[in-house]
Amino acid sequence: MTEQKKIEKTKKALKENADRVLASLKSINKKKLNSNDKRTELDKLLTQIYEFEARAKKEYIKVLFVWDDQLLYNWDYNEQIEYFRLKQGFYNNILHTNPNTIGNTTAWVYGKYFLFKEYLENELNKLPINEIGISGFNCKLPESTIEGIHQQMTEQKYIDAELDSFKAIFGKGAVNEFIPVRWLIQTPKKKANKTALFVFLKRMLGKASNKNIEKAKVFFVDSEGNGIEIKTYPNSDAQNAVGIFETIIGLPPLPDQKTKS
Repeated sequence: MTEQKKIEKTKKALKENADRVLASLKSINKKKLNSNDKRTELDKLLTQIYEFEARAKKEYIKVLFVWDDQLLYNWDYNEQIEYFRLKQGFYNNILHTNPNTIGNTTAWVYGKYFLFKEYLENELNKLPINEIGISGFNCKLPESTIEGIHQQMTEQKYIDAELDSFKAIFGKGAVNEFIPVRWLIQTPKKKANKTALFVFLKRMLGKASNKNIEKAKVFFVDSEGNGIEIKTYPNSDAQNAVGIFETIIGLPPLPDQKTKS
């Protein structure tokens, strides 16, 4: 067996063992995940993971400068070591003496702090958000046009959004229950392209007022589920993003007038 095949065997064994950890955690937390107050339970589980990540980062920085042999016998510390190894792709290029025994700490950390975390965040993002009193964008385009724009934006993989939520967000009444639009257009650095979102809103609404900019961070989230905070961008920057939407039939042209700062 070549070295690369051994590495692939190691990664495969790790993933299989981590998947078992994930299945176990889902089973253990089944009642919480099916609770009537699912959002609260998901928040609690994620908070535990986020607290571990913050603690791991703090300890990791500390041991860069001071080494304490006693830490090696600390379970939480060993978890932190494996957490950073996995974050840095340590097992992508290293052999393990016996891949089938890579379960233990490494698989537990991978299963809980990567796979289970991703599962919980996805479950949380599926839940509708209740925002009492917030109104939609009051888009003046016909409903059929908004539906067509949603279809094309979805097909182009510019957004991931439920049609009903998309229509409610661009409607004129109060939006009491909705699932945020996931904005998939990214910058070269794999971050949400905020300028493109600004241009999209400006073309949909005719202008991007301060009020609409504030609403955007509630109605739109990035690929990780975080609200997107945009601002008023200069026309020169905005013009560079216009071409992204030229194939979207029904979108009005970008207004020439400057937006309110």
